[in-house]
Amino acid sequence: MIQALLGAGLLCLAALGSEPLFKQDFQTETDFPQIFCGVEGGSYLIEIQSGSYTLDFPIPGLEAADFRLEVTFILEGFRGEVGYGAYFRDGETGGYEVELTQDGSVYLWRYDESGYELLLEYRNVLWVEAPGENRVSLECRGASVSLWVNGHRVFAFPGLAPGEGGLGLWATTYDPKGSIRLRLGELVVFP
Repeated sequence: MIQALLGAGLLCLAALGSEPLFKQDFQTETDFPQIFCGVEGGSYLIEIQSGSYTLDFPIPGLEAADFRLEVTFILEGFRGEVGYGAYFRDGETGGYEVELTQDGSVYLWRYDESGYELLLEYRNVLWVEAPGENRVSLECRGASVSLWVNGHRVFAFPGLAPGEGGLGLWATTYDPKGSIRLRLGELVVFP
């Protein structure tokens, strides 16, 4: 707990002096899709009741090459195999996804019109296992990406294709009878 607070404090100090490109406190309605979703109690609730289904949440008007995204994921419940996370550099040639799963694993994927390629895989690394709360910080600088979860660095990957593109969040159920109940809180994107 103390390490998580210290890590969060360091991230906050790093943010001083730079204005956010985007900030959503989820106290009012958002531009995100409202199907199975909505603002509730100061967070954004995603609920997929059953079936294999993916919801994408593009962050409006943001196509930055370099950024730091911070968001809290609160996995309240699930059935079957589920995934959630962030995607970035989602352009004509494809993009990247960071995926967190119900068992506490983290993956980095590259995707394009030909499909998905697994770049990194870290099994059972989330310090607060689901169901639970994880503060995620995703930073993209030039050709490299770094991920922190609860103030701990999970990975740094130097082999990205340079370029700008979209940025957003997503949640999915992989099983025909799967379900997920996920909250998003305190979403901020810095340059």
